[in-house]
Amino acid sequence: MGGINLESGEVAVGIKNRKMHAGQPICAEDLVVAQLGGNSDNIIMTNAIRPRNGRNIPVCKRCQTKYSLEQFMEGTEFEK
Repeated sequence: MGGINLESGEVAVGIKNRKMHAGQPICAEDLVVAQLGGNSDNIIMTNAIRPRNGRNIPVCKRCQTKYSLEQFMEGTEFEK
């Protein structure tokens, strides 16, 4: 997934690596926010896409409560 810091114009990509992040409560959203300075209020994020098949990955429940829904682009899928 990708994100942009609206104040600085910086962009970042977050890719969760199962081996590298095994057992850690971390998502691609967290990786994007960390790369863009940690202040999620100024960040808009794109859909996450599974690289092997191009399907959207819904935003998990944890990230839905951690980040404002307005921080995700229109059309983003959310876990139910």
